[in-house]
Amino acid sequence: MASWRADGGEPNIGLDLPRWMNELGLRVTRLRPIVEVITPSSFIWEWPKAFVEVNLARLVDLGRLTSDQAKQVRDDFANRSAATHTILITPAVMEIVAVAE
Repeated sequence: MASWRADGGEPNIGLDLPRWMNELGLRVTRLRPIVEVITPSSFIWEWPKAFVEVNLARLVDLGRLTSDQAKQVRDDFANRSAATHTILITPAVMEIVAVAE
C-alpha cells in the first residue's frame, strides 16, 4: 500500500468515491462490500494468485523487496495453494452504483 501511495495512488479509494460522486452531482444508490472466503479450488483464487505474482515483480522493480524475498513469498503462496485445507479471505472491495441526478 505504501508503494502505491508513494506514486500518488490510493488503494482505499472506495472510501472517497461516494463523496466525490455526490460532489459531481451523482446520487449513490448502492454501496456493497464484496469479500470472499475461498479455497485454492475456487475460480476466484486466480485473483489473489495473479495479484501476488504481478505485485511481487513490481515491488522488486521498485527496490522494495529483494529477489530472494519475492521468491520466498512466491514459494509460500505456492505451498498454500497446494494445500487443500487452505482458506483465504480476499481483500474487501466495494461495489458502488450511482446515477446522474
